[in-house]
Amino acid sequence: MIVKGFTRASTFTHRQTTASVHQLLAQHATNQQFSITSVTVFGNPADGPKPIRVVFSSTEDKHAAYTASKGLRSKRIYLDDDLTPVQLQERQQLSHIHTQLRQSQLRPLWRGSVLLCTEEDGELKKYKHGEVVNAPAAPQQPYPRRLNSRVRRLPAAAPNPTTGLVAASAAAAAAIAPRPAPAS
Repeated sequence: MIVKGFTRASTFTHRQTTASVHQLLAQHATNQQFSITSVTVFGNPADGPKPIRVVFSSTEDKHAAYTASKGLRSKRIYLDDDLTPVQLQERQQLSHIHTQLRQSQLRPLWRGSVLLCTEEDGELKKYKHGEVVNAPAAPQQPYPRRLNSRVRRLPAAAPNPTTGLVAASAAAAAAIAPRPAPAS
């Protein structure tokens, strides 16, 4: 999450910055139980308010902190997602759809670069790359565990145990039998 508009003292240490950001979010959040993993300030704080990147220990903690967003807007402090440049560009391409959905009294929400909206009929629609994706998201399959690199193959048919013993004893007898002397 990126916190924009928060003014902090230029003499704050990293620990003090983390504590002040946590206190600010906790004052306005409905669920005050969240933990911050790290805080990074971009730019020189002496030049005015700078964006602060906040990393939470879990997604649930991040969503709990986002509940503070509405209360912070009156103080001109804004909370945004920390997006890659590609995700930001995809969001900008879908921004006109977001505006249309809000104007039609729907409540769209962002998850990364994907726009989600529950329509009047209760159906959840996903918008990605400017088009509606109605198919439900397929669960991601975990990578196969590679404990043993050998492939185990089952035999096509179970061998006859007596045939196997006869063949093995014939091979053993041929190995033991004396060989004829070479002719000179």
